[in-house]
Amino acid sequence: MTDPKYLVDVQSQKVEFSVDFPSVIQIVKDTKNLVISPAGAEAYEKLYRLQKAVDEAMAIAKDFIIERAIEVDPDFKMIRAEGMSLSYSAAGGQSKYVIDESKLNEIGEQFYTVETRYKANTAEIEKFAKEHGGLPDGIIAPERTKSLRPYFKKDKGGAQ
Repeated sequence: MTDPKYLVDVQSQKVEFSVDFPSVIQIVKDTKNLVISPAGAEAYEKLYRLQKAVDEAMAIAKDFIIERAIEVDPDFKMIRAEGMSLSYSAAGGQSKYVIDESKLNEIGEQFYTVETRYKANTAEIEKFAKEHGGLPDGIIAPERTKSLRPYFKKDKGGAQ
């Protein structure tokens, strides 16, 4: 199998890779497992490796762009180009400021709010559902997105 990194031609801005999925990926059930054909497994692994190579290249490109932009303007928020722009901002689930709870008595109350969080006890809820054939009143089972995660044997521990 070729290393997907070599399938990306940055100079010509081309990525050439195609798979006829209906003819290559055959899924069958053996005694108790679903099994994918060797050609299908190889095609999926090539795509997976290509995605990893592209993700790695994007991370390197982003770091390079950020470093250069900070050299030009340490406070930059946006980089513009024809047909695109790159926004630079904090992201993720963390707040801009965090309360040091060890100093809570020293902080004015106008600087924070108190929130209570309730966490479902999964074991008890599942026990109740099994015994009663449904969830307790007030407990909701939201839709959860499922995804397909690959684990390749030669990775020794799954997808990285």
